[in-house]
Amino acid sequence: MTKKRIFIVIIFLLSILFVVYKLSILKPKAFIHENEIIRQLKEFEPNIVVQTIEDIIQVDGKHYFVPASAEDGQRLSLYYQWVKGKWRITYIDIGTNEFIYGWQLDSKDPSSIVFVWHFPKETLEKMDVYLIKNRNYFISQGRQLYSPKIQLKETITIDKHYGVQHISETFAKTIHHLYSNELQQTHFNLIVHNESPQFFAKYYYKTNFQSGGNGFSYTTGYGRSQLHIVMGINEADLE
Repeated sequence: MTKKRIFIVIIFLLSILFVVYKLSILKPKAFIHENEIIRQLKEFEPNIVVQTIEDIIQVDGKHYFVPASAEDGQRLSLYYQWVKGKWRITYIDIGTNEFIYGWQLDSKDPSSIVFVWHFPKETLEKMDVYLIKNRNYFISQGRQLYSPKIQLKETITIDKHYGVQHISETFAKTIHHLYSNELQQTHFNLIVHNESPQFFAKYYYKTNFQSGGNGFSYTTGYGRSQLHIVMGINEADLE
């Protein structure tokens, strides 16, 4: 009985240690300081010399966005996530490209997207962001299925040349509804050829600014969030 009790006590203590460990890695700690941000960036881009950390923006409890600038004039955008007990850079965007991004915080939930941007100073006035899903018609297993055209718009006014904005409640509900319908159709063994909804943006500039450049972005391999480029769209392509 003594050995059995000792075994039970050991298992109990190990269980407590395991729970404490899991809680310690699940609950995010205070965000890192600027020196640590620069050090982590150097691990991926040793030739980049950071001139300024422009801001540290908390997106939610487990995600931060850090816009910065390099000495050579390039804009830097760092996307952070709390991963296994540490703040990790999940995406790095460097260069002169001007896009708004859709940062999907939860890889399993398309309605968790937030819009993130980092443009040159004093160039952008506002942008119209569109959620578009093309109409579609197909036949699967003898059933006729039709999905109508969806085009929703929300306007983002630019107070700063960088920022983060959560998608509107209308966007979130629409995406959730479309995603749920697609899962339901798949559940009933239907062959789904439906196009996923996509984001597009129409940009309004303060000057005759020419968008474009040789920027690039990549994932570091940490975290499970996703980053989507929101491409520009012309008035002729809208209804």
